[in-house]
Amino acid sequence: MNDAGLNPYQLYNKSTARIADGSFVRLKNIGLTYQVPESWLNALHLNSASLKFQAYNIALLYSDEKLNGIDPEFFQSGGISLPMARTYSFSVNLAF
Repeated sequence: MNDAGLNPYQLYNKSTARIADGSFVRLKNIGLTYQVPESWLNALHLNSASLKFQAYNIALLYSDEKLNGIDPEFFQSGGISLPMARTYSFSVNLAF
């Protein structure tokens, strides 16, 4: 490799100091559904009812401290991004 004409930042960028293990485990999706009991349905004059809670991107565990908060899924694709935001949703499903 010819290092002539490279500035220190370019040399650092091409060194092994920038190598990090990109292995990770992501808890991506959790969903809980509660079916309302039939005894309650009769009292409310409903055919069915359910409550649902979902959470996305709950946790991201890094295996290498060198990533410093960079999301490995985006890093491998050539871009740099912060971890995806957690998202929560709650829904009610009623059938009359």
